[in-house]
Amino acid sequence: MKNHSARRWSLIAVTFLLLLSLTGCTPAAQTTNTMTPAASSEAPQTAATQETGVYQLITAEQAKKIMDTETGITILDVREPSEFNEGHIPNAKLLPLGDIATLAATSLPDLSAKILVYCRSGRRSQSAAKQLIALGYTQVFDFGGILNWPYDVVQ
Repeated sequence: MKNHSARRWSLIAVTFLLLLSLTGCTPAAQTTNTMTPAASSEAPQTAATQETGVYQLITAEQAKKIMDTETGITILDVREPSEFNEGHIPNAKLLPLGDIATLAATSLPDLSAKILVYCRSGRRSQSAAKQLIALGYTQVFDFGGILNWPYDVVQ
């Protein structure tokens, strides 16, 4: 009985230490400030108030408002060419997620330009936005996926 009880406690202790070590080893790059979507009536941070290099998630409504009221913005679709050809947001520029590291500098030469990023569901746009920030872009806004885009789409 003693041996069985000691093994059980050892197993519990090892499991606890393993869980504790896993939660304490999160890289700093994964703990960047992440904004959640604000209410649609709120505007995203402007260039004057935006923290450089911070991932920012905005709503489709906020993205549409920026598209309708500002000039010199880039709408970046990070899906694959076949997805883009099936339908995309008007004036969007295609730069697939897998090409960001190698083509961003030539496709997006202005590091301070406002870039609105989207994909199909929001997973790739989040990854792309974080990659762009890591490359030095300062005004990157992820507005998720085209699946949640209630406005016009070019077919």
